[in-house]
Amino acid sequence: MWIRIYFLLSLNSLVFLLGVFITQFELPPYPWLKKAYIAFQAWSSIGKSDVLDTGLRFPDHLNRTPLHRLSSKGSYLVSGRKHLWPHLHHNGALATLMNENGDVLHSWPWPQKLPFDLSYKHIGQDHPDQVYPCGIYPLRDKHILVTFQTRDAFPYGVGTLLMNGSGSIVWSRHDFSHHWNYVDENELIYLCAYDLVNSPLKLNRHLPLIKTEQEKVYADTIKILNFSGEVIETKSMIDVIIDSGLSGLLTHPSHPEDPLHLNFVRVLEPSFASFYPDFNEGDLLVSFRNIHTIAIIDRQSWVIKWHHTGACSMQHSPIYDRQGNIYVFDNLGGKSEQGGSRVLKYTPGQSDVDLIYPQPTDLVNDFFSATAGYLSLSPDGKKLIATLSNNGKVVEIDLAAKRETGHYINSHPLSGEMGGRFWLGTFQHFPPIKAQTYLCCQKLSSLLFLPSLSTHHCLHM
Repeated sequence: MWIRIYFLLSLNSLVFLLGVFITQFELPPYPWLKKAYIAFQAWSSIGKSDVLDTGLRFPDHLNRTPLHRLSSKGSYLVSGRKHLWPHLHHNGALATLMNENGDVLHSWPWPQKLPFDLSYKHIGQDHPDQVYPCGIYPLRDKHILVTFQTRDAFPYGVGTLLMNGSGSIVWSRHDFSHHWNYVDENELIYLCAYDLVNSPLKLNRHLPLIKTEQEKVYADTIKILNFSGEVIETKSMIDVIIDSGLSGLLTHPSHPEDPLHLNFVRVLEPSFASFYPDFNEGDLLVSFRNIHTIAIIDRQSWVIKWHHTGACSMQHSPIYDRQGNIYVFDNLGGKSEQGGSRVLKYTPGQSDVDLIYPQPTDLVNDFFSATAGYLSLSPDGKKLIATLSNNGKVVEIDLAAKRETGHYINSHPLSGEMGGRFWLGTFQHFPPIKAQTYLCCQKLSSLLFLPSLSTHHCLHM
């Protein structure tokens, strides 16, 4: 009997040591089992609702339409996930244009079939319900530029399409583009994208390797396209950081598979450049979430000429204004008792960072979005709209008073009386504010899809 016990103990010890050896050196079948485990985790979350149960009960009439209370009159372009506005189109709406009262002025349908092949996913499933629009940008003739991402899969970037006003897809690109896109005054398109490169990633002979368990690394790029969707230029953001003498930002990254996480790009338009004497028209304002950094990149040399690291945490959506400032949605830098997010104002050339909202004395407890988040400046530059993407809420902020002046809650009916909030990607003034210029009403009515107006009247924006 004792011999049998000793034999079983010895066998168990041998199996244990063999397992340790296989795990340590990642020998078969460990890599296969690891991939299967990660894939199972992703698969198990497929199909989970992206509705945030707020635990609040709303009156029944508020469950039928979004709850809104915005003080600024005008039009707003809104996008979220496929579940939004099912009464507008058979498959739901990809985006809507609404006024400050929530009345829908125009909508774009969710495509009958997305023009993207998701079978390339390393982890996760080919599941169209996991794909959602993040960045959306309005263009001439009722066209919109839409960038898609996917949940619960690696890699998460999907691609970009151009849709006309009737909902037909003009062109599409399956190029790992993601987050928010931008179109400048010359109709050049700027996309956040990445290349998938093998791990470990060797930066240069001096820097340590970037190694990840995913076996692939997101190598972020900015792609510049013409209006027809053809690529004009692609630039590696890792190269930009190293060439700018900032390689320390890449040392021992907190997310080895995604060392930078580029999530936003904006162009300094000619009409804004005079407010930023240290920068030039065409310079790019970018956000690198995973190194808690915003930066200005010289468009000609692709060298970072200004950056700020550490004041914000996992930030999104830096934008210019007409006063020489930069506003940023700081996802995780706020007070937890107020929700955890905040809006900051940077002034290049000054060391101080100004807290815009919420102020320490504000009685706020839900100003938070763990991921995403989007800022939009009002036409007069006096108010800022902050989209709390994960919270399904928009907050309108008076910049001078640093207080809330309105909000929008993207509520939707769930079972019975329970109200829920649905994810929002973009909520911005329409048309987007690019220049302090005059637009004749004929052009404006075309943008807003209104009847033609007299061309001798003009609107100052």
